[in-house]
Amino acid sequence: MKNENRKQQHYLRQDLSYSLTLMPNFTIKPIPNVPVTNSIGKLVRNGKVLIDEFITEIKSDKNLEPELGDLFAHFRTKANGGRLPEKRFRDLSKYWKKSPYQFYEVKTKHLRMYVLVDGGHFITIGGKKGDQDEDIKRVVQIVKDYAEFKNTKK
Repeated sequence: MKNENRKQQHYLRQDLSYSLTLMPNFTIKPIPNVPVTNSIGKLVRNGKVLIDEFITEIKSDKNLEPELGDLFAHFRTKANGGRLPEKRFRDLSKYWKKSPYQFYEVKTKHLRMYVLVDGGHFITIGGKKGDQDEDIKRVVQIVKDYAEFKNTKK
């Protein structure tokens, strides 16, 4: 009986350690030298800065690269508490109504940037207009994972 009990405890510990390794870890990488009134940064998930891959991709596309500056300008405007017209900003709270955090999209003609607000404005991911539906699903999942991560840290 003791041996059987030990086996169960062993498997329970394995399951627990497996589930703990699946929980994402989040940190914030500050964005230096940008004049804003609120703190800003890039969301880092499991050591990976999520927006960096998107930025690299867009910088290599000569047609889209000029819009990147506009996208960051819109982000700075929102981070400073400014207003943007509907064609440049959209609140995404309707996609997860019970979210403890605000999250929004800033946009240009072809590009999107998704931002989480938690005491500051933190860039999560970027995307292209054609991938918008999938990107919104992805950012909702990121915000859910972030909320779960923050709840476990309390």
